[in-house]
Amino acid sequence: MKLARSIGTICLFATLPAYAMQVQSSAAAASRTKRHSATKHFLLYIGSFTGSAHNGHPDASAPSKVIYVAHFNAETGELNAPTLAAEVTNPSFLAVSANHRFLYSITEAEPEAFVTAYAADTHTGRLRMLNKLPTGGAGTAFLSLARTGKFVLLANYGSGSISAIQVLADGSLGKLTSFVQHSLPRGPRGARSTPPPPPTIPHPHTIIASPRNHFVVVPDLGLNKIFIYEFDAANGVFNLPAKAVDLAPDDGPRHFVFSPDGKFGYLIAQTSGNVEAFSWDEASGALTLIQTAPSLPKGLEANNMSAEIGLTPDGRFLYESNRRTHGSTRELGPDSIGVYNVNRETGTLTAVQESDQGNAIPRCFSIDPTGGYLLVGAQQNNLVEVYRIDPQDGKLSKTGQSISVHAPACMQFVPAL
Repeated sequence: MKLARSIGTICLFATLPAYAMQVQSSAAAASRTKRHSATKHFLLYIGSFTGSAHNGHPDASAPSKVIYVAHFNAETGELNAPTLAAEVTNPSFLAVSANHRFLYSITEAEPEAFVTAYAADTHTGRLRMLNKLPTGGAGTAFLSLARTGKFVLLANYGSGSISAIQVLADGSLGKLTSFVQHSLPRGPRGARSTPPPPPTIPHPHTIIASPRNHFVVVPDLGLNKIFIYEFDAANGVFNLPAKAVDLAPDDGPRHFVFSPDGKFGYLIAQTSGNVEAFSWDEASGALTLIQTAPSLPKGLEANNMSAEIGLTPDGRFLYESNRRTHGSTRELGPDSIGVYNVNRETGTLTAVQESDQGNAIPRCFSIDPTGGYLLVGAQQNNLVEVYRIDPQDGKLSKTGQSISVHAPACMQFVPAL
């Protein structure tokens, strides 16, 4: 695999200059999420889809326009019925500040998407809106926070761009600090070339800061590459040029996660279903492929759309979800969640289980901060289901606990007070 110094034939518009602003002191930056080994009670925030169908998957249930909140007991695995936390259109992805005081939600919409900041009441779970700003793009599908918590990072899937917005001391959103537009490949000016390949459209699907906040990693599903930008963490600016990691043809990179020790990164490819393990060099911003683990079983005739990837807090087990259709009528399923043991010395993966999800469309899942349970958002079945994680091998088993939620799309845990 080649790790290019620049983006080569991928043309990117320059970042916007940083707006004049007061940079918060690094001494006041929130620390990354702590291990809550003593905490067993959590709030689970659930983002959902407003529409009655998404990505071609039918859903006849009444649409919702809310962020839900439910109480979860990590000692017993009990998940209580959800209640309204806030009303907002299409809150398909959520992020929580490291101090758990603030929650951020996107409104995934065309032709303009938005990001909303909330103050979170960790007693009741209710969210109080602070403010709302355009993301700078359309169809925003992912957001995260820079490691200092000073900037919200946004992947605008529909318009093929990424952006950063300042987070103020009170948790509200400030100014747009950086914007990069991914664009289609272009040949040299005036040069003759062979007929171009079928057009590809940029679709950044994730944006995540590196462990020490020096870079941001952006898998672009449409361009089939992972872009790595040097990140000016003081001013919230993506520096150009970006490095680009070329992937296997038709891989379709979707979501990415770093290991807890920051030595490795893991990608789930939506189209191929591959789980790809990389070593990570924070000094140079280099991802080096070390393993490709297929999740699509041999002989299975199905169209694959893998979705989520995640690690337990101790980094011992990795999980990834798969949405599939089969047959001439594109019947839903067989969906699954793949379970892998992680060698924490080498970063490599060993498959241990493929948990059958039927035709539930497991778009999202979240692992509770104790590492004892995995909660699956079944978009088709309008359920959040609780699975127990075996502490010895990471295998999943049903607990029988579930709650009804319309088209769950993203989940975030917060310690309950």
